[in-house]
Amino acid sequence: MTEAEWLAATDPTPMLEFAQDRTTGRRFRLFACGCCRLVRADLPDPVCLAAVRAAERFADGRAGVAEFAAAHHAVRRAIPHGQLSPIGSDAIAAAFHASYLGPDSSGGDATGDAVRVESFISAVTAARFVPKVLARRMPYRVAREVVSGCLRCVVGNPFRPVVVEPGWRTTTVVTLARQMYESRDFAPMPILADALQDASCENPDIPAHCRGEGPHVRGCWVVDLILGNE
Repeated sequence: MTEAEWLAATDPTPMLEFAQDRTTGRRFRLFACGCCRLVRADLPDPVCLAAVRAAERFADGRAGVAEFAAAHHAVRRAIPHGQLSPIGSDAIAAAFHASYLGPDSSGGDATGDAVRVESFISAVTAARFVPKVLARRMPYRVAREVVSGCLRCVVGNPFRPVVVEPGWRTTTVVTLARQMYESRDFAPMPILADALQDASCENPDIPAHCRGEGPHVRGCWVVDLILGNE
């Protein structure tokens, strides 16, 4: 995949294949969770969103294996044996896989590599199910474009890695980034762009992303860059 293809891609599957060895398990997991949050209104049971929250905490090292595994198994128990609308089925499937942790990992014996592989599987599966849910209210082609944009938000441009300059991390910049990360409300992204430019950030990719249409999700590469997240 070339840089031009990455920036223009509207199908998240080849993008994920390209990014497989170029990003971290944490970001794959947060991408899967971000996809689920795009369809949170379609999640038919509160345990689904609870599992997504647990997956986010686990990705950031804020939840242990036991808490994460319990949240995932709660989703498994919530899958009804009776009839469920296709939309509900796909939404549950996305949450189920976003919070997926294999048997070895659930037992606490997994290596970092195993968890990374499971996170990649979560990302691939969420990218398959979430467009089906979004297609309820937009063309399927547009739904895949939304999910592709979500992936670009998390991975950034792998062809142009950005190194943060210490001077960019002003009190205003860091406070804005931390508030957005914790609240998952990325409406202030254009304000962050202004604050970064006030801090002499001259990299054009950063304000372009901040002022772009999004979607922006937890794991956004610009916010991660400021907060020092990997």
